[in-house]
Amino acid sequence: MFFNTYRKVAKSLEGSGLSKIPFIRGTHKRLIRSLAPEIVSFDSFKLKHLGQLDQESKLFLNVLKENIRGGGIL
Repeated sequence: MFFNTYRKVAKSLEGSGLSKIPFIRGTHKRLIRSLAPEIVSFDSFKLKHLGQLDQESKLFLNVLKENIRGGGIL
């Protein structure tokens, strides 16, 4: 949700010259990296994860990988 909203705001400011300011350009890049959803795929499954994967998320994905096989249901 935040990512799409931010993209709309950034799109509306295109051509305004703000991207010429190093601080604005760097902040924009950091925001895009931190807000962009991450697609995590394993076997035949794809999950969309919002934000960056923290340690708990990685552990959860490992549990899924170990317990779900192709065609399986959890």
